[in-house]
Amino acid sequence: MLIGLPAGVGVLQWLLTALAGEYEMKLMLGVLTYSVSMLLTFGVSLLVGLMVARKNKKIDMVEALKGAE
Repeated sequence: MLIGLPAGVGVLQWLLTALAGEYEMKLMLGVLTYSVSMLLTFGVSLLVGLMVARKNKKIDMVEALKGAE
């Protein structure tokens, strides 16, 4: 997050200057924007982690090792 959020702001600023040159647009980010992006990233990561952990619990490790021979 320490690298991604400032990098995202930089990319967004670059996109606004490159793509919206003839329009009057400005970059407006607030605390709510950062909070929502962090919560969504955390939530999706947590959901994926729980799904993978649930699937890994179903694997029989002895059978998995026998199948690799």
